Amino acid sequence: MTRLVVGLAAAMATVCAMAGPARVAQAGEIHALVNDPANHPVEDAVVVAVPEGQTAAAPVRAGREAVDQVDKEFVPYVKPIVVGSQVNFPNKDNIRHHVYSFSPAKTFELPLYAGTPATP
Repeated sequence: MTRLVVGLAAAMATVCAMAGPARVAQAGEIHALVNDPANHPVEDAVVVAVPEGQTAAAPVRAGREAVDQVDKEFVPYVKPIVVGSQVNFPNKDNIRHHVYSFSPAKTFELPLYAGTPATP
């Protein structure tokens, strides 16, 4: 469970730093390999494509997001989140979960709970 929370927090922090506003989509393919500082591949990384010569702009507005807990896993496993968005962690399992993050992007703790906890 800790690895899942850390992975989710890292992905959220990366996207928060790089997210930009929605633009008109164009067809194309992107192949990306993301490595950590030790040059090891990073699984489940989120990549934001920015047109050449431009910088990623701040998103227009935050929203409400959910990362469900189903069959003892986060669903979706990785989810880009706009900075300032409210993220809920509904528990759809028949056991209680303890969800926490110690990431610099957002520190929170939801002690053991069932159903839908208070907002982190």
